[in-house]
Amino acid sequence: MSPNPLNQCSESDFYHTEFGVIKGDYEHSSSWKNYSPKITLAYRADESVMTYISVAKGYKAGGYGSISLDTPEAAIYDPENIWSYESGIKTNWLNNKIIANMSVFYTTVEDIQIQYTDPDSWDMSIRNAAEATTWGIELESTLRPFTGLQIIGSFGLLESEFKEHKITEYEGNAIPFTPKFNAGLVVQYSFSQGMYIRGESVWHGKSYFTEDNKYSQDDYMVANAKIGYDMEHFNVNVYVNNIFDKTYFTILNKRGNVEKGVTGAPLTCGVQATIRF
Repeated sequence: MSPNPLNQCSESDFYHTEFGVIKGDYEHSSSWKNYSPKITLAYRADESVMTYISVAKGYKAGGYGSISLDTPEAAIYDPENIWSYESGIKTNWLNNKIIANMSVFYTTVEDIQIQYTDPDSWDMSIRNAAEATTWGIELESTLRPFTGLQIIGSFGLLESEFKEHKITEYEGNAIPFTPKFNAGLVVQYSFSQGMYIRGESVWHGKSYFTEDNKYSQDDYMVANAKIGYDMEHFNVNVYVNNIFDKTYFTILNKRGNVEKGVTGAPLTCGVQATIRF
């Protein structure tokens, strides 16, 4: 068990605006203190298999939301407290040529912090939304069939639900920005001279953008590719992200009678160089 004391504070300047005109400014600060204990029990049957179970308390400090709210007292949101229960198995075979892991989890969240977008002004802020739960399963595997080739796959199922909400009609709804599933596939081949080529695909399941679950996005996939040269102190690569120019949203809502949203990055390509000291 390892309790970690946390003492966090937040201080903000506020500028209340109306039609672009500053109506007043405020200063305010708050502090929060909490502990994050964690207990983990692990059992290793042999060098290739380990099972574990863990219980942990998470904590996220409070803060201040949109700068367009009238007062600091109206803008402040409370800390978020999380209890997480997880069990899983980790395995490796054939001298780490095959690695396969699986975990299941259940999480309860009190005073969950939600990203909120005002449908009229489109001001974005953070606010608390009472109690929620999430649960699911995660699988991941790495294959190294021969020297230079690495294949990494992952898959996760996630269910989320507001158990309590300040607006009772939202109870039972899914938590915004929590996709029903996530999956990924990465294939990379590294040559002995330092050259490498990499392709990856990421799948996102259906997710909602608002607490009322009126606005959602169906599952979609984004593919990326990269070719580069990597040495101990230097890396340079040419990349292409969102190869198929998939249109997807990061925010979706309605303003007045018009649905509006913010799209993710389109097809993007470029060159990156990194020097490591």
